[in-house]
Amino acid sequence: VTAVVHRPLEVLMAAASEDYQELLQALPALRRAQLAQQLPPALRAPLSLAAANGAATRHRMVILTSCMEDHYFWTYCGPLFSSIAEVFRESVDAQWVRALVATAGLEDSTLEAVTLVMPWVEFAPFQEHEEKLSSHDDPTEGENYRRLTYQSLKLQQYVWLWQTRILPDKNV
Repeated sequence: VTAVVHRPLEVLMAAASEDYQELLQALPALRRAQLAQQLPPALRAPLSLAAANGAATRHRMVILTSCMEDHYFWTYCGPLFSSIAEVFRESVDAQWVRALVATAGLEDSTLEAVTLVMPWVEFAPFQEHEEKLSSHDDPTEGENYRRLTYQSLKLQQYVWLWQTRILPDKNV
């Protein structure tokens, strides 16, 4: 697990299909993370002013997001989770960082790969939303459909996650 914590971007790259590997390589977040890993720890940017002044990093974070369709996941969600893992380094565990992710239309292999390397990411599948996902052949038409339709789906997902996973958790 230690290797995963220090190099989550490489792990996600290995799990991504060839189509998505090229996309991930082009992301600025991936390039910044790779450059930051080459710097000595003393030259890396601190997480906060408190950390810069020597205080122990004890940040808690709950991320609430939605990932629908594999393309969206590999474009936005995967890099987001990798960036968080890079920033928090060895303190990334469920005690300090928790991601609650509503999903629809993602391959099981994608969810399994992320869960394996990032146990602090918790997926909540919404199978009932899969029938509402875009099936348009025209990319422009599909994107317009996503912009209009997915917002109400995401709102339903966020409300459900908030009410069932965040509010009952006294540790948040």
